[in-house]
Amino acid sequence: MRYAHDIAVDTLEQIPTNDIWVNSPYKKLVSISNDARGKWGEAYVARLSRGAGIKVEEQGIKKDKNGEIYDLLIEEKDGWEGKLSTIGMNESFQHENLSTNKTPCGWIFLDVEPDKIWLTILRKCDLSKKIPEIGKKAHLRKNTNDVYKLDFSKTSIKNAQKSGICINITESSEEDIRKFLRLHLIDGTGQSSSDQ
Repeated sequence: MRYAHDIAVDTLEQIPTNDIWVNSPYKKLVSISNDARGKWGEAYVARLSRGAGIKVEEQGIKKDKNGEIYDLLIEEKDGWEGKLSTIGMNESFQHENLSTNKTPCGWIFLDVEPDKIWLTILRKCDLSKKIPEIGKKAHLRKNTNDVYKLDFSKTSIKNAQKSGICINITESSEEDIRKFLRLHLIDGTGQSSSDQ
């Protein structure tokens, strides 16, 4: 009864794949919904932050009384919006629905490749202008006045690394991750040069 099925599976296994995620420890991220990815990203950043001694509350998407939107509340006062993207076929990371006016402190970007994860922390800035740390500006979405898309290329990631706002957390030590998170989320000395 399984004869034809077994031949089909065996034949399929002989065909090379261009699926870059096939052997990735993060491959589940590309098969779950965007909401589930976002929740994973928030939980991941929250756990890393707690490991760095930072008090963090996962809010989901929270809109406060001032209309500000954030996913993570740091030290009971600073709201940060989390953005997660997996690398696409064009070798870039697409971050949607960013707002200059509605984001309290800034954005925490997780950019996932099959074998690594980049963490970029960008303090609130004017997204309509070139962001020096990454070397580009965001794109305003059609028919909106404050909804942006910000794509990170590998060059953007390199620029962010050089600016000190991005690290490869899968290749960094626990201590380096702690220092990076505290520098950008607590100490405030990791501020972007494009701060408002």
